[in-house]
This record gives sequence, structure tokens and C-alpha cells, in this order.
Amino acid sequence: MNLRLLLSLLLIAGMIFVSSCGSEEKQPELDKIDSVDELIEEMEAPAETIEDTVEAVIETPAEVKVDADDTKKPAAESTPQPKAGDYSTKPLEGTVVSLNALVMGGNGKVSKAEAQNLQSSGNLILFRATNGTVYFVYNEDGSFAGKRLANFANNDKVGLLGKAKTVNGINTFVMTLIEGM
Repeated sequence: MNLRLLLSLLLIAGMIFVSSCGSEEKQPELDKIDSVDELIEEMEAPAETIEDTVEAVIETPAEVKVDADDTKKPAAESTPQPKAGDYSTKPLEGTVVSLNALVMGGNGKVSKAEAQNLQSSGNLILFRATNGTVYFVYNEDGSFAGKRLANFANNDKVGLLGKAKTVNGINTFVMTLIEGM
């Protein structure tokens, strides 16, 4: 056990020695200096430096084109792509469905009257996007939007504006606007 401690101390001492020897500053030669004033002047004198030659390279970014009149224009003038789940400008399309009808193996499609009856009795009315993803839809104030969805159940296609996100594995949609398409 003492051998391990001794080896550890030697290793640490070696690391300190190596790190302290890292800088190579020019030390004045004491045998050539006659007075303290000359020693101070030697210490304050700037060290000799080696100048590196660096060649500057200017590159034009790939997304910028330079026309003949030297004006810069973006290569592709397109609108920025919205983030995943952001349907604030382009609606998420789908249909109004009943959770009961989906669970029982159906396609979930219900009429407006059926959806309103199911919703008033406490059953969930949901939204199924055209890609098959089912969303629990909420209003901006945080309330469940089943009643608003039920009013659009007769439409073959419905569009929702808002933001989609997945919370603990459950797909949710905070709706700002709903329209029949």
C-alpha cells in the first residue's frame, strides 16, 4: 500500500515538473550584465518574435450569389420552413373522430349529431391528421376543444391552425383556428 502512495506522489511530482517547464521565456545572461540597471533593462526589453506569414483567404458563402452588379442576393428566395409541429400558417389537415369508435376498431368517423351527443355525455372527440396521427385538441386557454371539434364532424376534411407537440407520448394540438375544407 505504501508503494502505491509513493508511486502516486512521484507521478504527481513529475506532472508538476513537466507543467512548470512548459514556458520558454528568454532569461538574461547574468555573466554579461554589469549592473542592476542593465538587468532591469534586459528584463523589460521586448522578446524577439518570429513573424508568421498568413495568407488570407476570402470565401463566398454557398447561399449567396454575386451578380455582375456586385449586389448580394440569396441563392434560393424561399420562405423559411416552419419548425416541426408549427401549424400557425399552414393548417394541419384531417378529420374529426370519436375515441370510442377508434378503440372499437372502426375508422372513428362520426356525424355531427353523433359527435355532439358523444361529447355531451363525456366521450372524447379527437382529431386524426391525414397521416394517421391522432391528436387531443385543446383551445388556447387550455380547455379541451371537443365541443368545437364536434361542430365540424360532418366535414370530410378539417384544417387546424396552431401548434402540435407530444407530451409524455400523447399527441396534443393547441388550436387557434378550425375551419372546414
